[in-house]
Amino acid sequence: MLSRLDKTIKIERGGFLYTSLMVLVVLCVPVLGGDNKIIDGIYQLICILFAFPLILSIGAGSLLKGKKTSRVCVFLGQISFPLYITHYPLIYMHTSWAQRHLGAPICTHIMVGICTFLMALGLAWAAFKLYDEPVRSWLTKHWLKR
Repeated sequence: MLSRLDKTIKIERGGFLYTSLMVLVVLCVPVLGGDNKIIDGIYQLICILFAFPLILSIGAGSLLKGKKTSRVCVFLGQISFPLYITHYPLIYMHTSWAQRHLGAPICTHIMVGICTFLMALGLAWAAFKLYDEPVRSWLTKHWLKR
């Protein structure tokens, strides 16, 4: 009998590309329906109940080939939680800057956005290396003794 984890959708090639594109599409349409909250609610429900589980299933069933792809996936996996925890203050800073500089050229807004993104990645990596790894190591040594 197959366990629940074995029932993932199996994609031999391109799973990383497919899931990346699916996430990009969902993130490019964060709200649907404008002022119509019912349409947006239905869209959010479909994303939560169908799109995100499908993306996870494809990702879990994909095979990684190549050292670069594996390194990218390991890096993204390592910084995912620290990024989740630390990105919000940077978003507030970026939004505040954008509101105060409405007349700035679009290329300046793009560069500030790229810098904010790179700062978020750097902060998440630093949080992983300087906090997450040492704490996990300490907890493993002190709580998982045999």
